[in-house]
Amino acid sequence: MGFHVDLKEFHEVLEKLQKDTSKTNDQLEQAKQALNGIIQADAMQGETGKAIVNDINNNQNTVVIGLKDTNELLSIEMAQTLQDFQSTTGETDENAIILEDALLQAQNKLSNLQPKKHEMDSRISNIYNSVSDLISLSMPKSQFDEKLVAASKELEDTIQKVQQFESKKEKSDAENILNALNNQVQIAGNMGSLSYTDPQLQAFFALDDLAKGIHEMDTQITKAKKEAQLQAEREMK
Repeated sequence: MGFHVDLKEFHEVLEKLQKDTSKTNDQLEQAKQALNGIIQADAMQGETGKAIVNDINNNQNTVVIGLKDTNELLSIEMAQTLQDFQSTTGETDENAIILEDALLQAQNKLSNLQPKKHEMDSRISNIYNSVSDLISLSMPKSQFDEKLVAASKELEDTIQKVQQFESKKEKSDAENILNALNNQVQIAGNMGSLSYTDPQLQAFFALDDLAKGIHEMDTQITKAKKEAQLQAEREMK
């Protein structure tokens, strides 16, 4: 079975993902605020307090914010995928269903039509010739072959464009972040038996490369959302 593209279904899935992202990210934001509240407590002093703060900033909050960003990026990447598909294939109908098998069948039918049409033309021409002594007749001009070739080419172009789109392997930032977060959670889980006074655990929580990367990504996403909102407001005026 060849490709099956249902743009209506794609739109519905995208809309649901965007709604779910909004709800989930609201919950993650509450979790982040709760963690920040712990940091502000006066008890966070000494090496143990520093380790707890680092755990929240570089580990727990990083995972929470990273999950928020992953949700946002999934919606963005899915919307971009839809836009790329439409620009690649030229298909803008939101309810379109594109089936490779159906396109190939249509192409095959068009190919079979041409010899049949030529056979009919030949028979009609013979009839005209047989009565040429009685009446002057000429074969009507037809653009059938040109139209047939154009239709067949359009089908072939559609198939090739969809296959071209399918062959693209775009890098997913959402997937990369999720992989990094999974790795972080696994390492933290393996250290679950250690106390905040353990030097090994303190050293792990002090690592902030992932936290910095997530913070930078979060800043970019927030900026892009604000710019998109301002652009939408300008277009409404």
